[in-house]
Amino acid sequence: MTVIIKIFGKTVSTILISVISGLLIAFALFLLRERVFPLPEIAGRWCVETHTTQTQKTDYQDMVIQYMAILLREGSTVKGTMEKISENAPNSDNPGLKKYDPENRVHGAVEGSIQKLYTGSKDQIVIHIIEEGERRVSTQFHDLTIEHSDTLFVGAFFSTAANSEGKSVWRRTMQGEENCSDSLFYDL
Repeated sequence: MTVIIKIFGKTVSTILISVISGLLIAFALFLLRERVFPLPEIAGRWCVETHTTQTQKTDYQDMVIQYMAILLREGSTVKGTMEKISENAPNSDNPGLKKYDPENRVHGAVEGSIQKLYTGSKDQIVIHIIEEGERRVSTQFHDLTIEHSDTLFVGAFFSTAANSEGKSVWRRTMQGEENCSDSLFYDL
């Protein structure tokens, strides 16, 4: 320290030490963010299940819909696509499980963001979906909490289809799992 003061003088040495200290702190925070508290790795295939608990249309009450979603993550931004693979509408005119063949599936575009929480709370994901429905385009909003090491999101959804809302579960598919409708979901 005294050598630096002799070479540069007291004022310049203080500034130089402050700059170096600031850079070291920035580097330490970067390492914490990237290595100790990274964003969840959510890229991949996900099974999504929604359970409608409130709706303006009685046919949609208690409806359970399953989707297959493919997600990508770029920083905290989430993008992807999804397909409706089945629905079960117990209160409709035609109750029972309806599975969609791949060529007849409803498609949607997925966008969202990850909200990293460093205070011990679980990270959040907010997802917006534009679904090209059978009759019209609708929008869904999912407000989810990341559970179980990047393999499960749990939360609520709202859809403009009959102003429906309810519970939503997103589960990463297992290796070798062919489609979501063959899997068991968590109790909604």
